[in-house]
Amino acid sequence: MKRILYVEDDKINALVVSKFVEAFYSIQVANTQSEALAILEDQEFDLFILDISLGYEDEDGVDLMKKIKMLPHCRDKKFIALTAHALREDRDKYLALGFDGYLSKPINRKVLLDSIAGFMGDEVIS
Repeated sequence: MKRILYVEDDKINALVVSKFVEAFYSIQVANTQSEALAILEDQEFDLFILDISLGYEDEDGVDLMKKIKMLPHCRDKKFIALTAHALREDRDKYLALGFDGYLSKPINRKVLLDSIAGFMGDEVIS
């Protein structure tokens, strides 16, 4: 089963996204940058979904994406930005910063699953 690492500091959002995805993919949640990086020391994932605002002054999803992309086993992986910033300029900004996809909160199950399936090379699920 293909694997997703979802980094989200809000436990409710983490639970909702996990429930949407777990029937189709293996999903692991990390709540902080340090937890995500520790997980990546001995595990591999096919896709990363990163919350942009991780709730800590020195942590955000953009910084974490850059750190993960520096790891040899993660250089060619896909990254989806997840954020409450829902303006077109925000989408363009995160894609320009290196994310492969962008989703705004609140999460729509169909949009989430379609996006994941597209990046995983799978047929659309929903």
